[in-house]
Order: sequence, then structure tokens, then C-alpha cells
Amino acid sequence: MANTRDPSPYPGYLTIVEVAERLGIHATSVRRLLMQGHLRAVKPWQSPVAPWLFEQAAIEQFAQSYHPRPGRKDYDSYKLL
Repeated sequence: MANTRDPSPYPGYLTIVEVAERLGIHATSVRRLLMQGHLRAVKPWQSPVAPWLFEQAAIEQFAQSYHPRPGRKDYDSYKLL
């Protein structure tokens, strides 16, 4: 079946939900990684309701070494430079 999903209005960027799907974790965990500085994101405009956007290439790089599992993790090896 063909992908019926609408193309992203922000080419090259992923939303929190899309990052969560890519990493196999909950959206809340993506927000936690963002707030802890393990992921980088931008907002397309200055507003509390603006979506966080993650650069797709950076997420793909992060995903190569990230292994979702319960419990405490050593995030130092996951931090983006």
C-alpha cells in the first residue's frame, strides 16, 4: 500500500512524534532527551505552541548508537556535538 501520509511542511526535519517513532520510544522520552541536551531541536517561530523540529540527519546519526531500554542510561556517548 502506498504511503498516504502528507509530506512534511518542514523538509529535512522531524517532529517529536516522528522522532519517537524512529527511536522506538514515547514522545515524552524524546522531550526528556531534548531538555537534557542529548538532542537538538529548533522552533520554526517564537511561540510556546510552535513545534520542536529535529534535523533528520542528526536523528539518524543519534539513532545509530541509541538503544531504547528501561532504566538508567549513560547518555554521554549519545550526546550530539
